[in-house]
Amino acid sequence: MDIKHIKIEKAFNPQDIEQIDEVYFQSWLATYPNKELGILTEDIYEIFKDKNSPERLVKKINHLQNIPETDLFLIAKNNDHVIGVCLLRKLPEYNQLQSIYILPEFQGMGIGSMLWNSVLEFLDPNKKTIVHVATYNIQAINFYKKLGFLETDKRFLEERHRMPISGVCIPEMEMVLEKKLFRKGVSALILNSDNKILLVNLESFETKFFAVPGGGVDQGETLEDAVYREIKEELGIDTTSLVLQGVCEQSLQLLFKNGKKLKRNDIEYDGMERFFFGFRFIGNDDEIVAQVGEIRTYAWVSFDDLKDYLLFDNQLQDTTEKLLELFPSL
Repeated sequence: MDIKHIKIEKAFNPQDIEQIDEVYFQSWLATYPNKELGILTEDIYEIFKDKNSPERLVKKINHLQNIPETDLFLIAKNNDHVIGVCLLRKLPEYNQLQSIYILPEFQGMGIGSMLWNSVLEFLDPNKKTIVHVATYNIQAINFYKKLGFLETDKRFLEERHRMPISGVCIPEMEMVLEKKLFRKGVSALILNSDNKILLVNLESFETKFFAVPGGGVDQGETLEDAVYREIKEELGIDTTSLVLQGVCEQSLQLLFKNGKKLKRNDIEYDGMERFFFGFRFIGNDDEIVAQVGEIRTYAWVSFDDLKDYLLFDNQLQDTTEKLLELFPSL
């Protein structure tokens, strides 16, 4: 699936209500029935039996049109069809991530990460973020761990999650993301027809140190817009000379050394969170122009020779892992 067709936007259109409810229904149906605990498929059908009734739709529309300022309700769309939802609430003591649900057939494609990335700027950076997860929902637990959440000792049952037929409550656990804040950034893995990788040597580096093109995401900018902008700024390459091959499912979080901070728009960041995009370069080398004052030079480097160019701590391992994820034939 071409990630260019995925759009993240605020939920506000009443016409999306039925599709939003369908995401919740299909996600619950695929996630929560549990034979060992006695939670039945019939429980889920009973919960959602009236999801398309006129009364429920009116209630949902009213809720959608009156979302408080402390809430952020996002949807992911594929060609105008809702395939994912995310709800976050800013409470007095912490941020509460209520849910991230993706239609089962679209899971594992990085859409949950896209929703989460769009939530980050809304979070109160001075508070921790809490999410509640079913104790047996291993896929979700692992997903949140990759986002930086940690398990706590808190286990609980909520009456509102008692199943209507079996009478069983979904057992839940708490996961917490402490208030370390990462600035979003993008990295471009660009390969030519010879499977060589485009690297840049920044003016701020020693001449022996190289990296893949990329940089920080500006406020209000999407990840995709940011990566195309960075490639254009650093190397003069137009979007018409690039064919997007994919986006790595998981980002890479890097803390600044020695507790250093980066301040942008009055927010202090503890590190950078990099999102990796893979491209094929279909243009000509003569259109590549290194940015004066920023890029000293560039090089096309074979996969086997990356070890001679990527010399920062863990840089070689991190980059090759992302390359092999997007270009497994290397």
